[in-house]
Amino acid sequence: MNIDKLVVEHADWIRKKARRYYANPMDADDLAGETIYKCLSQGRKFNPGRSFKPWALAIMANTY
Repeated sequence: MNIDKLVVEHADWIRKKARRYYANPMDADDLAGETIYKCLSQGRKFNPGRSFKPWALAIMANTY
């Protein structure tokens, strides 16, 4: 599956997970945006045989 499509499908989920790290909605949105950007820019490293969510959560945790 195309990484762009996966990111679009999971964008709301990414935003929801970012709220675990920040109580401030603006900070959570910044983290979500940075995570989405990194997922898109590093999409070539994503293994399509694996699940997208744990990969995206790892990117988010490392960005945080």
